[in-house]
Amino acid sequence: VIVGEGAERLPNTLCLAAPGFPSELQVMAMDLAGVMVSAGSACSSGKVKASPVLTAMGLSDLAPCALRVSGGWATTQQDWATFADAWIEAYSRHAARRRAPAA
Repeated sequence: VIVGEGAERLPNTLCLAAPGFPSELQVMAMDLAGVMVSAGSACSSGKVKASPVLTAMGLSDLAPCALRVSGGWATTQQDWATFADAWIEAYSRHAARRRAPAA
């Protein structure tokens, strides 16, 4: 889910949520891939609670699975592609584990 997909947004900031894929796991996977992301807004750094912004938008159910990605003045198109590739790989691994039968 692309949060705010139909709204005017900054071109350098993306908030996405993948139901069933906890934010903490996404952040860890991106860190291992060398990609810096956050599970909350910039002003909530270090806090572990539901996003008040997503809650106000009526998306509190997605808050535990939300990820914020933003670029700066030196971010390249390749940086975004690296993020996308790493995230898709992490999501695929997570989804495969969820589908695997319990032993």
